[in-house]
Amino acid sequence: GVGKVILLGVVYNIPTPEVIQKLKNLNLDLIIHCGDYTDVNVVHQLQALGQFCGVAGNMDSPEIKNMN
Repeated sequence: GVGKVILLGVVYNIPTPEVIQKLKNLNLDLIIHCGDYTDVNVVHQLQALGQFCGVAGNMDSPEIKNMN
């Protein structure tokens, strides 16, 4: 049988407001972020887009690194 198509977005480093808006417009099933948010608000903005997972990078604060 044919499986389900999943739209996946992968980003890294600091997503700009323009990138976050583009991700929102794509209506992705899952967003993966590969580090360096640099601001906790970026984490919250990505979480607000839907299914999201990511890892902190070397430029991220302890606050971000300790988020679940």
